[in-house]
Amino acid sequence: MGKILNISSAGVRFTTERILSRGVRMELSIDWPVLLDNTCLMKLVIQGCLARSDTNAAVVKVEHYEFRTRAANPIPSLPCSINLRT
Repeated sequence: MGKILNISSAGVRFTTERILSRGVRMELSIDWPVLLDNTCLMKLVIQGCLARSDTNAAVVKVEHYEFRTRAANPIPSLPCSINLRT
C-alpha cells in the first residue's frame, strides 16, 4: 500500500515502506476518485517496470494502463491509494 505523489502518462511516483528492486515488472491498482456516470466506482490499473526506488518512494514507468470498474462494496481504503503486485 502507498500514496500517489505524482502521476503522468509516463510514470507514477508513490510512497513505499521499503526499497523495491529496480527493473521489476509491477501492476499498480489505483482507486479512482471519480465515478463513471456518477454511479460506478472505478480503478486505474497500470503495468510497467520499476524505474527507481529509495526508502520513501518509488517510480514505475507506465507501459500499459486501463480503467476498470470496481465492486459496489469494496474494502474501505483511502482515495487514490495504490496496491502493488509484482
